[in-house]
Amino acid sequence: MEAEAQFGVSHETLRRAVNKGTLKAVRVAQRTFVKPEDVKRWIEKYYHPEKAQAVRKRWEREKHEKESKRKKR
Repeated sequence: MEAEAQFGVSHETLRRAVNKGTLKAVRVAQRTFVKPEDVKRWIEKYYHPEKAQAVRKRWEREKHEKESKRKKR
């Protein structure tokens, strides 16, 4: 999704929002289209940057832990 680059929200986050029905989208073949104004509204209503940052940190920590375990084997 180009909205990812335009709004600074990850592809996975936008995909989950579309799948949950909180972000309107139109699917054509294997492409998904969203209106910029719908993304802006969704961000204002649902997106919390501080929570997103906490999740990113947790994922990075888990990734690092998995890599450390692999190296120990």
